[in-house]
Amino acid sequence: VVDCAGRFVAANGRLAGLFQMRRESITGRSLLSVGQAPRDAAVRDEAVWSTSDEFESEFEVITPDGAAHPVLLNAGSLVQGDQRVVVFQPINRFARQEQDFQERYAELSRLSDVILEQALDLKRYSSNLEEMVRARTAELHAANMDAIYMLAIASEAKDHDTGAHVRRIETYARRMARGLGLSEEQAECIGYSSILHDVGKFHIPDHILQKPGELTDEERALIESHTVAGERILGTNPFFETARLIARSHHENWDGSGYPDRIAGEDIPLPARIVRLVDVYDALVSERVYKTAWDPVQAVDLILQGAGELFDPKLTEVFAELHRRGGFDPDLESSRSSDF
Repeated sequence: VVDCAGRFVAANGRLAGLFQMRRESITGRSLLSVGQAPRDAAVRDEAVWSTSDEFESEFEVITPDGAAHPVLLNAGSLVQGDQRVVVFQPINRFARQEQDFQERYAELSRLSDVILEQALDLKRYSSNLEEMVRARTAELHAANMDAIYMLAIASEAKDHDTGAHVRRIETYARRMARGLGLSEEQAECIGYSSILHDVGKFHIPDHILQKPGELTDEERALIESHTVAGERILGTNPFFETARLIARSHHENWDGSGYPDRIAGEDIPLPARIVRLVDVYDALVSERVYKTAWDPVQAVDLILQGAGELFDPKLTEVFAELHRRGGFDPDLESSRSSDF
């Protein structure tokens, strides 16, 4: 319980455990005497404690050993005019999950590299072992694909997505690549690499990703950083080269107004240009926390209006033709066998 001056009136045992202090030692102390907060955090405003409104703020508890523990502070309305209940919620759960996913990916990558080296050695020593090389290569591809789907679904889960979004992006990107006349191998590569376009969302706090209202400038900058973070997460494994290009550049615009590098035209990697278009289309026709789903015809019109500004004009032509022929049907059951 905190009074209207921001000082503790009472504390329970769990709070004392979090602070690593005795309960009686907490009473009478100000909140900022036991921790710290960002410069623009609500708890730094003395006036906010005397208002009757509820509020939420980021905060770091500094324990006697000097360690910082990030928490989300939820302050209720004033009770009896001068006191309010304040709840401290540790926010390190997703950090632990992120570390776990990264460790799993690192192990998969290490195993993949070992398998690849073994396969190459076998091929050098004897042409009779080519079948074993193909088997090893298939295992490597399967391991990398497992890593792709694990990372993609984990990152989409932060948006409460079941993985359907990334599956649609994979299908649409592959079909667009085919429509451009790329080889089947190139189309497949762009398709499965597009799955990881938003893997950098691991680094974005949930309360920002799921915010239904308008973002602040600081929040928008943090959201935009997911592109660079995604490229970094994907490391240096050659298998993920196309995925790294997509992760970094799938928010670049044809006219140079995008982010993070503000590159334009054909300086934007083709796989990223493809994902930029299909990601916008899928976002428009899908329901989100902040909007209802658009009619596909309206979405197509908006994509075409963006030709030469947001999107590669040639890609918008391919997109319009594919959409006319049913190439953007959300039913994915036969997506791998469809010939668009």
